[in-house]
Amino acid sequence: MRIHRLVPVFATLLALPSGAQSFNIDFEPASNPHGSLPATFGAAAQSPGTWNPISTLPASNLLSLGGAPTGVGIATSTHPASWYLFSFDAGATGDDQALLGDMYADDSDQFHMTATGLEPGEYDVYTYLVVPPFNACFIEVMGSPDGVQQVAGSWNGGYALGVNYARHHRAVADGTIDVRVQQTGPHGQALIGTSGIQIVKTGELQVGTPMCFGDGSGPSCPCSNAGDVGRGCQNSAGTGGARLVATGTTSPDTVVLQSSGELPSALSIFLQGNAVLAPLAYGDGLRCTGGTLRRLYTKSATNGVATAPGPGDPSITDRSAALGVPIPAAGRRYYQVYYRDANQGFCPAPTGNTFNISSAVRINW
Repeated sequence: MRIHRLVPVFATLLALPSGAQSFNIDFEPASNPHGSLPATFGAAAQSPGTWNPISTLPASNLLSLGGAPTGVGIATSTHPASWYLFSFDAGATGDDQALLGDMYADDSDQFHMTATGLEPGEYDVYTYLVVPPFNACFIEVMGSPDGVQQVAGSWNGGYALGVNYARHHRAVADGTIDVRVQQTGPHGQALIGTSGIQIVKTGELQVGTPMCFGDGSGPSCPCSNAGDVGRGCQNSAGTGGARLVATGTTSPDTVVLQSSGELPSALSIFLQGNAVLAPLAYGDGLRCTGGTLRRLYTKSATNGVATAPGPGDPSITDRSAALGVPIPAAGRRYYQVYYRDANQGFCPAPTGNTFNISSAVRINW
């Protein structure tokens, strides 16, 4: 019998607003053969947001779902030299293959990782892996009332508890989460590892309602430049358009807005309105945010992703109040991000312009 223990996830919060401690982690080689996971991908936890690609250990300064650096790290205390990454065909496609088709594995009889520095609160831990049919994998989060869970299966077209992932609930009072994975099976015939982890703090799932798509499901984009499903209109970089998501909580306000699918370093302006419009042409895209408008934040995208508020920024509600439009209790607001796209030949004036805009999010405060 061959035993492998893996323990994912270690977090240390240094300077984040309260509550911003949900993380998506994808173990993958630096060569990234299956591609990176987009911030729109939520996996079984349905928790979209920034994915941290982990190719070396220890790793530090993980990004929260909203893309903000957190000081979170991953470390292992046993057999660190025996860790290695490998890629394989998990039987999935697209983003699912990108998550499941890379694995951090250990070639010793024991592997252990611990999460530390977590805020007190309630957490769900999702552990992803695929297991050969002649093996079983047992996953335990120490202190979880869910006990030891068996995962024994492969990709069958969807995420299934006990088949390709395990979920544990853990009430954290001491700042730690300890996850252990043990594989049993014929010695030398299989190696088990962990493909990815999601740590979801209660209350930090996506907030707001996506709307105002430029994907052809509604009014046409200015230059018939429809984007991918659920996104804004296509841009000159061919990313499929920009998609805006919101994560966090509205009370207290820990909401973070993230626009992905922009041009790599696009200047991006986060817009807030108190009314919704029928989608109208705006640059190369469609805007439906209207009423009393305010520019909340100006950011530059990194690898096509712009996030606000960031470290040191006021919260959305504080920023709105400072701009003279406080958000009342139960107030409804609309958000979009317009960003620079200087390619004048892509959607030329007067039909288009040198900027585009993301899809929108409605938040009920």
